[in-house]
Amino acid sequence: MSEKKEGYVYVLSNPAMPGLVKIGRTTRHPTDRVRELNSASGVALPFKLEASIRTKYPNWTEKLLHQALDRYRLNHKREFFQLSADEAVAICKSCVRMSKSEFLKSVGYKPKPRRPKLLVGWLKMAVGITVVALISDIAIGTQFVNTAWLYGRLMFGGL
Repeated sequence: MSEKKEGYVYVLSNPAMPGLVKIGRTTRHPTDRVRELNSASGVALPFKLEASIRTKYPNWTEKLLHQALDRYRLNHKREFFQLSADEAVAICKSCVRMSKSEFLKSVGYKPKPRRPKLLVGWLKMAVGITVVALISDIAIGTQFVNTAWLYGRLMFGGL
């Protein structure tokens, strides 16, 4: 992931939502982001900036934090987590200091088992329907197969 701008990851709390924190990122100053949320979100009480941590890679850092804190997340489309502000701040600070693998290990992250992606194009090819211009890699077991090669084998020579 290439990032062009440095920025911040931040932790926000709100007295109207006890036990929850919002963990996000911004390339602007975090107080500007808090002002924006307070004026636009329609919450009863204003958000409080608990911490902001400057980082060279705000997008990557936020994504990593959200991945590691997935079990505390209330809704996968929102940035709210069921953690105390102190816990969230400590986790954010450690994420910025550590490498990705060190950080994930430190928070006890265990990746979910991944199933190979079955592309719709792959399914169409398997039953002999022509698919035009589908070129990507798919996993079959532990092998990665280029679907353009697979298409040629299915249509013109069999497996």
